[in-house]
Amino acid sequence: MVTYDRATAARFNIAPQLIDDTLYDAFGQRQVSTMYTSLNQYHVVMEAAPQFWQDPQILNEVYVSSPGGGQVPLSALASFAPTTAPLAISHQGLFPAVTLSFNLAGMLRSAMR
Repeated sequence: MVTYDRATAARFNIAPQLIDDTLYDAFGQRQVSTMYTSLNQYHVVMEAAPQFWQDPQILNEVYVSSPGGGQVPLSALASFAPTTAPLAISHQGLFPAVTLSFNLAGMLRSAMR
């Protein structure tokens, strides 16, 4: 879990969105180019090598570029801690979704007793 220290980030004039973008650039998959041939087009995707995203200690080596042109270590702007997370998140379309079900007839029978 990465938790931003918004007050410290504000002192460096770094918005939370800039931290998000830096983390996505480092650990996400971003399309950086498209190569065209006579028959097809190929999307070039940038991603970090596995040795860089398999160890959480690599977060100590990530730097955020401030609007003033300097480099600020992510560890100065955020804290890192292990936590639990769901293995999967159900979606309906683009949105997270959950399905609730219950036995209304059974509940009514128990209430009537």
